[in-house]
Amino acid sequence: MEQAKKRSAVLLTLHMFFLIAMSSCSEINTGDGEGTPFESTGSTGGTKGEARGGRASISSRPAIAVTPEGTVVRVVRPSANLEHINLITGEATRLVPIDCQGFMIDIVAEEDGSLVVLSVASNPQTPRPIFILSRIDPMTSACTTVADATRGSGPPFGTPSAIALAADGSLLLVDGGRLLQMDPGTGARTVVSHAALGSGPTLGALRDIAVEADGHLVVVDNAPPAVVRVDPMTGNRTIVSDATRGSGPPFGLPSAIAVAADGSLLVMDFGSLLQVDSMTGNRTIVSDAMRGSGPLPFHDMSAMALAADGSLLVYGAMAFPADRGLRVGDFEILMRVDLVTGDRMVIPIADVSP
Repeated sequence: MEQAKKRSAVLLTLHMFFLIAMSSCSEINTGDGEGTPFESTGSTGGTKGEARGGRASISSRPAIAVTPEGTVVRVVRPSANLEHINLITGEATRLVPIDCQGFMIDIVAEEDGSLVVLSVASNPQTPRPIFILSRIDPMTSACTTVADATRGSGPPFGTPSAIALAADGSLLLVDGGRLLQMDPGTGARTVVSHAALGSGPTLGALRDIAVEADGHLVVVDNAPPAVVRVDPMTGNRTIVSDATRGSGPPFGLPSAIAVAADGSLLVMDFGSLLQVDSMTGNRTIVSDAMRGSGPLPFHDMSAMALAADGSLLVYGAMAFPADRGLRVGDFEILMRVDLVTGDRMVIPIADVSP
């Protein structure tokens, strides 16, 4: 009981930081005519914003991916540049995409080393933003559009927020309350699951997606907070863990999910890392303010990836100004989390090479 009270107090404190941080986050128009739209600035892939009143409901997000070679690629906010990071030496190499549009919000690495990014840009013709899937050649930095409002058949994008790579090489997107599958070559899109396709609980506000070893999809939902498993063949949905299924600490605002080497599910939840038993839904705290040493992740540290050695990498903003990272002005840091002890270790990043 005492530990539960302490955790509640910690979550309340983090929620206060969340509210403060949201006032300074870069935000993107969602199509309601309000918020802060962004538009591409050309070959650098950077963005600029112009406030037009109101608050946006989609904000910028940290993103990382692990390449087949074992290096980490991170999106450098608020620019749309990328950095390759060697986890052994800490050396960082800047990658400036050529002719990429928009503001990057998620990234995956394909088997051949190519990078696929999900971006959003303003539309001069309508208040609704444009969502774009692009592929970046890691050797030339050339950026090619795979799918957008005019490329790729199938249902148009709504408000996609995360992407993942399926076992067959296709791309999976969480898009509001539905899941999409996309051909990586043609950009053709099909609906995998939504309210009218597949049985089970309705998907509400999806945040992230991961793929289990058997090909099933697992997503984190915020409305209500839950981990949901989706059959990619039928679209059927089953609750893995929520307020009614599984023991342990309740979900707060789950924002990211990854599949551990042992098949359990790792969920980033409002400053805490939870491990969810994929069969029972039981939830256990792996790392938070009460468990494990090291800098505490901020609320939106929603980018997670498994390294080649099976350890968990977490990347995002920090809660306290003293923990901004190892370089002046760098508000995001990269950490490795020990899944046994909960210890959080900052990965030192050397000066960026061109």
